[in-house]
Amino acid sequence: MPVSRRFENISGSRVAFLETTGEAPVLLIHGFFTSCFLWRELAQAHGDGRRFLAPDLEGFGDTHCPSQLDLGFERQTEFLSQFLLARCGLQPVSIVAHSHGVIPALMLAMQKPGLVRDLLLLSPVFAENFPGPLVRPFMWAARSRLSWEAFFHSGLARAIVERHLRQAFVAPGPQHDVAIEDFWRPFANSPTARTRLRRVFEECDGKLVSTFSRHLDHVKQPVKVLAGRQDSLVDAQLASRLSSAFPRASCHLVASAGHFLPLEDPELLFSELF
Repeated sequence: MPVSRRFENISGSRVAFLETTGEAPVLLIHGFFTSCFLWRELAQAHGDGRRFLAPDLEGFGDTHCPSQLDLGFERQTEFLSQFLLARCGLQPVSIVAHSHGVIPALMLAMQKPGLVRDLLLLSPVFAENFPGPLVRPFMWAARSRLSWEAFFHSGLARAIVERHLRQAFVAPGPQHDVAIEDFWRPFANSPTARTRLRRVFEECDGKLVSTFSRHLDHVKQPVKVLAGRQDSLVDAQLASRLSSAFPRASCHLVASAGHFLPLEDPELLFSELF
């Protein structure tokens, strides 16, 4: 299916997103160390009337937002709400969220349930596993501008990302380098982009995530949780426990999958869509 790369001014930001044609909208939400390109293979290979929408979150990829914005999870949730209203109006959408993208997806489902039809949560990062070992160094460096720039210029930031992302795939292959470069490209030579990314990690609020985790029974939409048993970043048993917190949920643990199911097995992922 043809995938178009588009830009639109939404809520003060110049939003970059992928979009396919179709009637039934599906919002695809990436996590902290990827971008909308995580969803390329899923969107290109499949259609059946679905309209895939995959934005770069504020602070990531090619979405440009004012540098003074608080880019914590509450802002990301509001950003997704504004994006949906701009692209889909009040039509409820299915949501597929990966890794850290699960946090604003669930917050959106609780705060504005009329916009969310159902949720598919992939390798979910939530209260029990946030922040993890990949996020903590970025949160530490984000405490000051000088530490943040040193973190990048020393090569330490890239080394941490490369080590964790390479380990997150079950089998070696070109997806490793593609995933790393897709995430890294906007920040390599742009201080402005790095400043936006810093705002994301500066405003990460583990207490907020923990508070929301106590109210998952308020998520009334159908939920599927999908996780790889060989995921080195998200424990499959944590994913299973998360699913038990929802009133209407199921959990599927994939024996052969790691952390990046959208890249490793887009066919399986498509078969799990509602």
